[in-house]
Amino acid sequence: RHKLAAILEPVYKQSESHEKVCDMLEIRLETLDDMDKIPVWQEIYDIRHDALDDKALAFNAAVELFKLDPENETVWENLETLAADEAVESGYARLNDLYATIETDDEHNDAWRYAILRRRALIVEEKLEDETNCVPLWEKLHDYEADDMEPINHLENLYKSSTAYEKLVKLYEFKAQHSDSSDEERIQYYLDAAQIYEDILTDSNNAIRVFQSVIEIDNTQEDALKALERLYIANGLWSELASLYDEELNLYTDSDQLHDIRCNLASVCTDHLADYERAIDCYTSVLTDNPAHEKALADADILLHKLVSVECDNVADYRSALCELLEPIYVQLDDKAKLVSLLRI
Repeated sequence: RHKLAAILEPVYKQSESHEKVCDMLEIRLETLDDMDKIPVWQEIYDIRHDALDDKALAFNAAVELFKLDPENETVWENLETLAADEAVESGYARLNDLYATIETDDEHNDAWRYAILRRRALIVEEKLEDETNCVPLWEKLHDYEADDMEPINHLENLYKSSTAYEKLVKLYEFKAQHSDSSDEERIQYYLDAAQIYEDILTDSNNAIRVFQSVIEIDNTQEDALKALERLYIANGLWSELASLYDEELNLYTDSDQLHDIRCNLASVCTDHLADYERAIDCYTSVLTDNPAHEKALADADILLHKLVSVECDNVADYRSALCELLEPIYVQLDDKAKLVSLLRI
């Protein structure tokens, strides 16, 4: 049989009987080892593809070439071109199955293997439109080359569409920490991550941590400052809130804004930290600059009356300091009721 095929093959080639030439070549394949099969399958592919214009059988020949020589990028290109042809039934599904035979792990980490994995991920996502099964492929590529933005960008879109927020938030943090983006872009990644932690995952601790990362980049970032204030209040983190107000006092120059911050700081010191000395310092600063500041004046008066029933070291000194601060203001304002109340204390 093989001898007859060897005799007939050149005859069929001479007569351009292309189908019969392929038959003879396939018989010849039975006697060859793998490396010697490659040029024969290539010849079969060329005949099927070019002379016979049989895309389905050409695809089958390309599959055999891939099995024998999976590193050949020309074969990859031919397979993907043919998979798109309507003559090849389930071309992309079959190609996905073929590419899936290529192992990618710690022991099989050649660059060409991951190049095929990348092609497979694109096929599964874009051609087969299978978001569920393409995610682990992109994740493996991300693990292989963490700074490669293509898997990151695909994963971002996939995590969004599948509401995989736990994964999305970590991806945003990764982008902020590892990309070559500008500070503005990094801040936006952190803000997006923090918003997910706070609003969707209801994870205040991580939301605070990520908002703090924003402040490390830009300590004037208003969204992060407001978010930290909100979260510290909601979680009763009064020392942290006081520290935040302290930091804000060094950021701004507008007197009205500084007065508001000092009033907020004084309230925290009074109501939650029992740091009356610091609260009095804040009210003194505000009222020295603006004796008519309504909130500072009202809160300082409330603190004075609160200290009447407080027992602590130096409480008499605190009351005395507040009286010295408030008395001339009440006199100037001609507020006799307040003045009488103060003098009784």
